[in-house]
Amino acid sequence: MLWLAMLHGANGLRTVINDYAQRDNTRFWLKMLLYTATVFTVLLGTLVIFTFDPNIR
Repeated sequence: MLWLAMLHGANGLRTVINDYAQRDNTRFWLKMLLYTATVFTVLLGTLVIFTFDPNIR
């Protein structure tokens, strides 16, 4: 569910970037920032899900 929600949001934001960023260089860097943030969030979220221990006090 985390992966699907994050990829759905990133795809929507990619569409917004394509629609509103006028210069190619700006569009490229915004997309690279988006992809980096998406990968980081998915990896960190996956790590938390697989290493979560509800018995920690």
